[in-house]
Amino acid sequence: MVGTERRLSRDGRTLVSVDGDAARLWDVRTGRQAGGVTRLGLAGEPVLSVALGPTGRTLLVLTGRNARVWDLRTGEAGRTWRFPKELDPEAGYAIAADFGTVERYALVTVDQRLYVWDLRTGTRAVMRDPWNRAMSPTGTSMYAWSPDGRSLLRYDLPALRVQGDGIPVPEPCRDCPAPVAVSPDGRQVALPYGRRLHLVDLTERISSPLGGEHGQWNEGTVAFSADGRLAASAGDKTIQIWRVEDGRLLATLPVRGSKEVSQGDIPLAGFDPDGRFFRYLVGDRVFSLDLTGLPTTVPKEQLSEGRLSPDGRLALTSKSGDDVVLRNTRDGRPVSPPLAARDGEGSLSGMAFSPDGGLAAIGRYRGGITVMDTTTWKPLGEVRARKDRHDPEIMAFSPDGTRLAVGLSGELAGRPNEHRVQVWDWKAGRLLWSADLGEVSALTFSPDGARLAIASDEGRILDAATGKPLGDAFDGAGRGFRILQMFFARRGKALATVDSRGHLTLWDVATHRPVTPAARGKLTYAQAAAYSPREDVAAAITDGGRVQLFDLAAGASLGTLEATQEVLSTAFTADGSTLLALDRDGAVHRWTVSADGLAKAACARAGRTLTQAEWRTNLPETPYRDVCAS
Repeated sequence: MVGTERRLSRDGRTLVSVDGDAARLWDVRTGRQAGGVTRLGLAGEPVLSVALGPTGRTLLVLTGRNARVWDLRTGEAGRTWRFPKELDPEAGYAIAADFGTVERYALVTVDQRLYVWDLRTGTRAVMRDPWNRAMSPTGTSMYAWSPDGRSLLRYDLPALRVQGDGIPVPEPCRDCPAPVAVSPDGRQVALPYGRRLHLVDLTERISSPLGGEHGQWNEGTVAFSADGRLAASAGDKTIQIWRVEDGRLLATLPVRGSKEVSQGDIPLAGFDPDGRFFRYLVGDRVFSLDLTGLPTTVPKEQLSEGRLSPDGRLALTSKSGDDVVLRNTRDGRPVSPPLAARDGEGSLSGMAFSPDGGLAAIGRYRGGITVMDTTTWKPLGEVRARKDRHDPEIMAFSPDGTRLAVGLSGELAGRPNEHRVQVWDWKAGRLLWSADLGEVSALTFSPDGARLAIASDEGRILDAATGKPLGDAFDGAGRGFRILQMFFARRGKALATVDSRGHLTLWDVATHRPVTPAARGKLTYAQAAAYSPREDVAAAITDGGRVQLFDLAAGASLGTLEATQEVLSTAFTADGSTLLALDRDGAVHRWTVSADGLAKAACARAGRTLTQAEWRTNLPETPYRDVCAS
């Protein structure tokens, strides 16, 4: 009796297992069984290979006597193909079941022949060399190497007739170690030749190697992500992730459980449709690779400035320091036309979002501040800070969005290097107050809008209505360091400061005393700290442009998060479960930071929950529960 046969769906979300006479489906993301048990009625016949259709509704099972399909929704058997001669799994020839890109075609490999079985009509067509082929996304054609390995041929379906004269390749492919793969839009084909992996444009008939002329390929099975931005090659020891647009190798990761993979065997693998995970099957386990944070698009030009909205949904970006573009962080695409400088205005001097993300303030050197509606991207108002050459560099909106605090620097009355803090009723264009408070590195309003915190040589809290100081300075004055960033915490009862020594300190607003010991890091970047809505975690940018997390209650660092480029801005999602970081390439990185989110990510990566035995080993004094239950 052949053991349990398993197959992972193309989208990596469903696992089918066939054991004896029973077929079961499993949701990989939750580890739970999906649906009932389908009884196959095999009467003891050993199962040689199984395959799951693209939609997850159809099962193909090969036994020694026949190939048969089942509708997994109804449990009913469909078409059956009885083999003229019983297949012998001990004979040493290949026996494999598969599906094409559409449910209509089942693919059966026996020895050196591939049978394309049309489940609509019951007819079958055959082609030799079954391994080096791939079906188009629409299921209308098949691509495969020519017999001499010198060109790529296109066959129409279901008849498998050659169309055209083929696409020549620079180097012949003989005994190619992996099949070809077609991109989701049907415009490109990934081809192995010359020990490298190449992308061939089917229209232009030109090819380029992934990773450049010296790119090394792991000789694995190739798959494209649903949006076509990434390609993966799953080998017996490593998995390579490539960016399709420029052929850059983004990651080479070891195959977990590779000791269970024989040399030359390749794990069954696929991208999740949302592009966040790449999953592969080794033995009886499905492993998930979290691809969040990989730069899937090629940066045309690095950002000179970037700012995330408080909830991380939007980003203000500028590449040249002239034009400002509003983007959504879900896919990085612009949601507005560029906002260019007007005549007489200089380059960008500062940017800020309102707390709800509905407003954006754009400041320019030798110019004023324009307040934009982030939904319509239309200007709502303008602030001209002074007639002097005073540049708006630091800005912050009040919680209700009606006032705008501005930190100005530049020339005042002929004196260079002068600094001012002003608060404006920006809708009316009316200055509420102005004060000389030294060079300012950060401004922030309290949650009720009554106070304004100023980060400069010292940390101060002002009356937001009058600009008058409220109590003594918090820290920094005369001690040889500057306050770089301040933000209110604990509903305005506490104030966090980040200073040039790299210390993050939480202060009691009423007593001006530290609530917890200072947490230490390498922190120098002003206006880049973020505070979780759950009021437990803060994030700040280090000297090296990385992100450091802090536990505010404990006054301790939680570690540093890596990004592919220098980070410009950070933000937490509205529920506090995820931290986002915008880097200089324009990529938005995401990290799960809440306990619930970490549990869900662990369940998704493992593809299952903890067994009772694993629970007893690791948590012997805690009652068992399904931590991956939805």
